Amino acid sequence: MVKVSIIIPVYNKEHSILKCIQSLLNQTVNDIECIFVDDCSKDSSVELIKSFNDERVKLICSSINQGPMCARARGYKVAKGSYIMFCDADDTIPFDGVQKLYERATETNSDIVIGNYCRVESDGSTHVVNNLFPFGKDKIGVFKALLLWKQSQSLWDKIFKKELFTDNLVVVDGQKNGEDGWLLYQLIDNAKSLDTIDDVIYNYVMDEVSTTHQRYSNDTLERVVRAIWGRVRIAFKYNDCKSLAYRHLFVLKYRLIEEGYNKQIISNAFRKYATNSTSINAKVMFKYFSVYEIIKMFLVSTARRYYGKK
Repeated sequence: MVKVSIIIPVYNKEHSILKCIQSLLNQTVNDIECIFVDDCSKDSSVELIKSFNDERVKLICSSINQGPMCARARGYKVAKGSYIMFCDADDTIPFDGVQKLYERATETNSDIVIGNYCRVESDGSTHVVNNLFPFGKDKIGVFKALLLWKQSQSLWDKIFKKELFTDNLVVVDGQKNGEDGWLLYQLIDNAKSLDTIDDVIYNYVMDEVSTTHQRYSNDTLERVVRAIWGRVRIAFKYNDCKSLAYRHLFVLKYRLIEEGYNKQIISNAFRKYATNSTSINAKVMFKYFSVYEIIKMFLVSTARRYYGKK
């Protein structure tokens, strides 16, 4: 019986894939499968995966490049484990990370269990990031914590019961930025019970060549906004989350403007994916922000656009 299926999307990760695989195969839980989904890599990633003669290593090769959202979907649709985890090919999991999450999930019969992670900088320095839950550990509390960036928007420091992966999950071809947060919000929406552990169960390695850390093209910028709306629209379903959801949208919009991206393109993208009930116009802004906050946001974003970040 497979206890945990670990899904790893891969695209041109020959520089990091060996460490990733070794960390997965060294887990204290042996009843796992590691499903690598290659998204048409142009380097030796596939050959390196094939070099491991271990029945726990599974490889799926896509015929066309569709992005990590589709790659993950291909993985979890064939997963045999009772629980599912995700790992990026840049990163590693501590030897007992899977066991700690799995044991808590089975002991409490939780649909989702969330752990802490270690951020590994490019210079080798590390620091632990603790996910925080100031509003409680139920579904509403977790959504609120996510909207305030009190915990990671990523999939990789969590374990999920397989039943959460229903056929109605949204999967968008070509979504390469923000796609993990979009899936995360859907899975939380499907969940009935959530729990946490106060242990480091993931090593997030900063990779400067990753798409996460590259400057967006105009097309990519629109996809980023699409993912933001995809996840926040889920939070809008819960009345207790609406005010934080609106604040979340406005803050992200102005962060993109601060980064120096074209203001008109950003505004057009936010309007494109909004609906009549979730538009973020001036009236809504004055409802959820004080005048002081609005003026500060405007002045800071304007200054940083013209003078750069200090």
